[in-house]
Amino acid sequence: MQPLASILAESIYLPIIVAPFIGSFLCVIVLRLPAGLPVIVARSACSSCTTPLSPIELIPIVSFLAQGGKCRRCHARIDGIHLLMELAAISVVLVPLGLIRLNHSSGTTALETIWLGSLLGWWLLTTSIIDLRCQRLPDLLTLPLIAMGLFISAGHGIAHFCQNVLAATVGYVFFRATSRLYRHYRGEEGLGGGDAKLLAAAGAWVGLHALPYVVFWGACVTLCGIILFSRSPVQAKLAVPFGPGLGAAIWGMWLLQDFHVVGQQ
Repeated sequence: MQPLASILAESIYLPIIVAPFIGSFLCVIVLRLPAGLPVIVARSACSSCTTPLSPIELIPIVSFLAQGGKCRRCHARIDGIHLLMELAAISVVLVPLGLIRLNHSSGTTALETIWLGSLLGWWLLTTSIIDLRCQRLPDLLTLPLIAMGLFISAGHGIAHFCQNVLAATVGYVFFRATSRLYRHYRGEEGLGGGDAKLLAAAGAWVGLHALPYVVFWGACVTLCGIILFSRSPVQAKLAVPFGPGLGAAIWGMWLLQDFHVVGQQ
Protein backbone atom coordinates (compact mmCIF):
# COMPACT_ATOMS: atom_id res chain seq x y z
CA MET A 1 0.00 0.00 0.00
CA GLN A 2 1.29 3.45 -0.95
CA PRO A 3 2.16 5.58 2.13
CA LEU A 4 -0.17 8.49 2.91
CA ALA A 5 2.70 10.98 2.68
CA SER A 6 3.50 9.78 -0.83
CA ILE A 7 -0.15 10.03 -1.88
CA LEU A 8 -0.40 13.58 -0.57
CA ALA A 9 2.86 14.61 -2.22
CA GLU A 10 1.54 13.47 -5.59
CA SER A 11 -1.92 14.95 -5.13
CA ILE A 12 -2.94 18.12 -6.96
CA TYR A 13 -5.00 19.04 -3.89
CA LEU A 14 -2.04 19.25 -1.49
CA PRO A 15 -1.50 22.98 -2.26
CA ILE A 16 -5.03 23.68 -0.93
CA ILE A 17 -4.15 21.98 2.35
CA VAL A 18 -0.97 23.99 2.87
CA ALA A 19 -2.36 27.26 1.46
CA PRO A 20 -3.84 28.62 4.75
CA PHE A 21 -0.51 28.04 6.52
CA ILE A 22 1.31 29.76 3.65
CA GLY A 23 -1.16 32.64 3.90
CA SER A 24 -0.49 32.95 7.62
CA PHE A 25 3.24 33.22 6.97
CA LEU A 26 2.69 35.71 4.15
CA CYS A 27 0.75 37.87 6.59
CA VAL A 28 3.76 37.87 8.91
CA ILE A 29 5.88 39.11 5.99
CA VAL A 30 3.36 41.82 5.13
CA LEU A 31 3.22 43.11 8.70
CA ARG A 32 6.88 42.78 9.71
CA LEU A 33 9.05 43.21 6.62
CA PRO A 34 8.17 46.88 5.87
CA ALA A 35 8.69 47.72 9.55
CA GLY A 36 12.13 46.13 9.60
CA LEU A 37 11.07 43.51 12.14
CA PRO A 38 12.34 39.91 12.13
CA VAL A 39 10.18 37.61 10.03
CA ILE A 40 11.41 34.08 10.72
CA VAL A 41 13.19 34.07 14.08
CA ALA A 42 10.58 35.99 16.10
CA ARG A 43 7.78 34.02 17.74
CA SER A 44 4.19 34.90 16.86
CA ALA A 45 2.50 36.99 19.55
CA CYS A 46 -0.53 39.20 20.10
CA SER A 47 0.20 42.66 18.70
CA SER A 48 -1.59 44.27 21.66
CA CYS A 49 -0.49 42.36 24.79
CA THR A 50 2.61 40.71 23.21
CA THR A 51 1.64 37.33 24.71
CA PRO A 52 3.14 34.48 22.60
CA LEU A 53 0.54 32.45 20.74
CA SER A 54 0.04 28.79 21.55
CA PRO A 55 0.22 26.17 18.77
CA ILE A 56 -3.58 25.86 18.67
CA GLU A 57 -3.88 29.63 18.18
CA LEU A 58 -1.68 29.35 15.09
CA ILE A 59 -4.14 27.15 13.19
CA PRO A 60 -5.19 29.28 10.21
CA ILE A 61 -8.81 30.44 9.80
CA VAL A 62 -10.16 28.09 12.49
CA SER A 63 -8.43 29.86 15.38
CA PHE A 64 -9.53 33.30 14.14
CA LEU A 65 -13.17 32.23 13.88
CA ALA A 66 -13.14 30.26 17.15
CA GLN A 67 -11.80 33.30 19.02
CA GLY A 68 -14.25 35.67 17.37
CA GLY A 69 -11.41 37.64 15.87
CA LYS A 70 -10.11 38.61 19.33
CA CYS A 71 -7.11 37.75 21.51
CA ARG A 72 -8.00 35.10 24.10
CA ARG A 73 -6.10 36.99 26.81
CA CYS A 74 -6.49 40.74 26.33
CA HIS A 75 -9.56 40.50 24.06
CA ALA A 76 -8.10 43.03 21.65
CA ARG A 77 -9.36 42.74 18.10
CA ILE A 78 -7.10 40.79 15.76
CA ASP A 79 -6.29 42.56 12.52
CA GLY A 80 -8.55 41.11 9.82
CA ILE A 81 -5.63 40.97 7.41
CA HIS A 82 -4.66 37.63 8.98
CA LEU A 83 -7.92 35.99 7.89
CA LEU A 84 -7.80 37.84 4.55
CA MET A 85 -4.33 36.56 3.68
CA GLU A 86 -5.19 32.97 4.64
CA LEU A 87 -8.33 33.00 2.48
CA ALA A 88 -6.52 34.78 -0.35
CA ALA A 89 -3.78 32.12 -0.32
CA ILE A 90 -6.44 29.45 -0.81
CA SER A 91 -8.02 31.46 -3.63
CA VAL A 92 -4.64 31.68 -5.36
CA VAL A 93 -4.41 27.88 -5.47
CA LEU A 94 -7.96 27.46 -6.75
CA VAL A 95 -7.18 29.38 -9.97
CA PRO A 96 -4.46 27.08 -11.42
CA LEU A 97 -6.23 24.05 -9.95
CA GLY A 98 -9.46 25.03 -11.69
CA LEU A 99 -7.64 25.55 -14.98
CA ILE A 100 -6.01 22.14 -14.64
CA ARG A 101 -9.42 20.53 -14.10
CA LEU A 102 -10.88 22.37 -17.10
CA ASN A 103 -8.03 21.12 -19.30
CA HIS A 104 -8.45 17.58 -17.89
CA SER A 105 -4.70 17.53 -17.25
CA SER A 106 -2.97 15.23 -14.78
CA GLY A 107 0.42 13.82 -13.91
CA THR A 108 3.72 15.47 -13.02
CA THR A 109 3.31 18.40 -15.42
CA ALA A 110 -0.05 19.37 -13.96
CA LEU A 111 1.29 19.11 -10.40
CA GLU A 112 4.31 21.26 -11.24
CA THR A 113 2.06 23.84 -12.88
CA ILE A 114 -0.19 24.09 -9.84
CA TRP A 115 2.74 24.49 -7.47
CA LEU A 116 4.53 27.03 -9.67
CA GLY A 117 1.33 28.97 -10.32
CA SER A 118 0.54 28.99 -6.61
CA LEU A 119 4.08 30.03 -5.66
CA LEU A 120 4.07 32.91 -8.14
CA GLY A 121 0.58 33.94 -7.05
CA TRP A 122 1.47 33.87 -3.35
CA TRP A 123 4.61 35.90 -3.98
CA LEU A 124 2.80 38.54 -6.03
CA LEU A 125 -0.03 38.64 -3.50
CA THR A 126 2.51 39.55 -0.83
CA THR A 127 4.17 42.28 -2.88
CA SER A 128 0.75 43.68 -3.83
CA ILE A 129 -0.52 43.93 -0.24
CA ILE A 130 2.72 45.56 0.92
CA ASP A 131 2.53 48.06 -1.94
CA LEU A 132 -1.09 48.85 -1.10
CA ARG A 133 -0.28 49.38 2.59
CA CYS A 134 3.12 51.07 2.32
CA GLN A 135 3.48 52.11 -1.34
CA ARG A 136 6.79 50.33 -1.69
CA LEU A 137 8.06 47.07 -3.16
CA PRO A 138 10.90 45.65 -1.01
CA ASP A 139 14.03 44.40 -2.76
CA LEU A 140 13.86 41.33 -0.51
CA LEU A 141 10.81 40.27 -2.51
CA THR A 142 11.39 41.63 -6.02
CA LEU A 143 15.01 40.57 -6.51
CA PRO A 144 14.51 36.90 -5.51
CA LEU A 145 11.45 36.85 -7.79
CA ILE A 146 13.69 37.83 -10.72
CA ALA A 147 16.23 35.16 -9.80
CA MET A 148 13.53 32.52 -9.42
CA GLY A 149 12.05 33.29 -12.84
CA LEU A 150 15.47 33.06 -14.50
CA PHE A 151 16.26 29.82 -12.67
CA ILE A 152 13.03 28.25 -13.92
CA SER A 153 13.65 29.51 -17.46
CA ALA A 154 17.10 27.90 -17.40
CA GLY A 155 15.35 24.54 -17.13
CA HIS A 156 13.92 25.12 -20.62
CA GLY A 157 17.32 25.49 -22.26
CA ILE A 158 20.04 28.11 -22.65
CA ALA A 159 18.20 29.93 -25.45
CA HIS A 160 15.08 30.40 -23.33
CA PHE A 161 17.21 31.52 -20.39
CA CYS A 162 19.03 34.15 -22.48
CA GLN A 163 15.74 35.43 -23.88
CA ASN A 164 14.35 35.90 -20.38
CA VAL A 165 17.54 37.59 -19.17
CA LEU A 166 17.09 40.03 -22.04
CA ALA A 167 13.42 40.46 -21.16
CA ALA A 168 14.24 41.19 -17.51
CA THR A 169 16.84 43.75 -18.56
CA VAL A 170 14.48 45.44 -21.03
CA GLY A 171 11.68 45.55 -18.46
CA TYR A 172 13.87 47.19 -15.84
CA VAL A 173 15.48 49.69 -18.23
CA PHE A 174 12.13 50.63 -19.78
CA PHE A 175 10.51 51.54 -16.45
CA ARG A 176 13.63 53.28 -15.13
CA ALA A 177 13.89 55.35 -18.31
CA THR A 178 10.19 56.19 -18.11
CA SER A 179 10.61 57.23 -14.49
CA ARG A 180 13.58 59.49 -15.29
CA LEU A 181 11.75 61.14 -18.18
CA TYR A 182 8.67 61.75 -16.03
CA ARG A 183 10.79 63.23 -13.23
CA HIS A 184 12.67 65.41 -15.73
CA TYR A 185 9.54 66.92 -17.25
CA ARG A 186 7.22 66.90 -14.21
CA GLY A 187 9.75 67.37 -11.42
CA GLU A 188 8.37 64.47 -9.36
CA GLU A 189 8.49 60.69 -9.17
CA GLY A 190 6.10 58.76 -11.41
CA LEU A 191 7.37 55.20 -11.08
CA GLY A 192 9.41 53.81 -8.21
CA GLY A 193 12.45 51.58 -8.48
CA GLY A 194 10.40 48.71 -7.09
CA ASP A 195 8.04 48.89 -10.06
CA ALA A 196 11.01 48.62 -12.43
CA LYS A 197 12.30 45.55 -10.59
CA LEU A 198 8.84 43.99 -10.64
CA LEU A 199 8.66 44.49 -14.42
CA ALA A 200 12.10 42.89 -14.63
CA ALA A 201 10.62 39.94 -12.74
CA ALA A 202 7.83 39.88 -15.33
CA GLY A 203 10.43 39.55 -18.08
CA ALA A 204 12.15 36.74 -16.18
CA TRP A 205 8.88 34.81 -15.84
CA VAL A 206 6.93 35.50 -19.07
CA GLY A 207 9.50 36.68 -21.61
CA LEU A 208 10.02 39.71 -23.80
CA HIS A 209 7.01 39.36 -26.10
CA ALA A 210 4.61 39.39 -23.13
CA LEU A 211 5.94 42.59 -21.49
CA PRO A 212 3.72 45.01 -23.48
CA TYR A 213 0.65 43.00 -22.45
CA VAL A 214 1.77 42.99 -18.82
CA VAL A 215 2.18 46.78 -18.81
CA PHE A 216 -1.14 47.33 -20.60
CA TRP A 217 -3.21 45.02 -18.44
CA GLY A 218 -1.39 46.17 -15.33
CA ALA A 219 -2.41 49.74 -16.14
CA CYS A 220 -6.00 48.63 -16.82
CA VAL A 221 -6.26 46.82 -13.49
CA THR A 222 -4.78 49.82 -11.69
CA LEU A 223 -7.19 52.22 -13.38
CA CYS A 224 -10.16 50.01 -12.50
CA GLY A 225 -8.94 49.90 -8.91
CA ILE A 226 -8.78 53.70 -8.77
CA ILE A 227 -12.29 54.04 -10.17
CA LEU A 228 -13.78 51.42 -7.85
CA PHE A 229 -11.98 52.15 -4.58
CA SER A 230 -10.87 55.79 -4.66
CA ARG A 231 -12.71 57.72 -1.93
CA SER A 232 -11.81 61.13 -3.33
CA PRO A 233 -11.83 62.71 -6.79
CA VAL A 234 -8.98 61.46 -8.96
CA GLN A 235 -6.27 64.08 -9.34
CA ALA A 236 -3.13 64.23 -11.46
CA LYS A 237 -0.86 64.06 -8.39
CA LEU A 238 -2.70 61.16 -6.77
CA ALA A 239 -0.15 58.59 -5.57
CA VAL A 240 -1.28 55.19 -6.84
CA PRO A 241 0.58 51.91 -6.17
CA PHE A 242 1.23 50.13 -9.47
CA GLY A 243 2.45 46.89 -7.88
CA PRO A 244 -0.96 45.21 -7.43
CA GLY A 245 -2.06 45.82 -11.01
CA LEU A 246 1.32 44.80 -12.37
CA GLY A 247 1.35 41.69 -10.18
CA ALA A 248 -2.11 40.64 -11.36
CA ALA A 249 -1.03 41.08 -14.99
CA ILE A 250 2.17 39.07 -14.48
CA TRP A 251 0.32 36.21 -12.84
CA GLY A 252 -2.45 36.21 -15.44
CA MET A 253 0.03 36.23 -18.33
CA TRP A 254 2.06 33.38 -16.81
CA LEU A 255 -1.09 31.31 -16.32
CA LEU A 256 -2.15 31.90 -19.92
CA GLN A 257 1.27 30.89 -21.23
CA ASP A 258 1.71 27.86 -19.02
CA PHE A 259 -1.77 26.45 -19.41
CA HIS A 260 -1.56 26.87 -23.17
CA VAL A 261 1.44 24.51 -23.01
CA VAL A 262 -0.22 22.13 -20.52
CA GLY A 263 -3.40 22.00 -22.58
CA GLN A 264 -1.43 20.80 -25.60
CA GLN A 265 0.16 17.91 -23.70
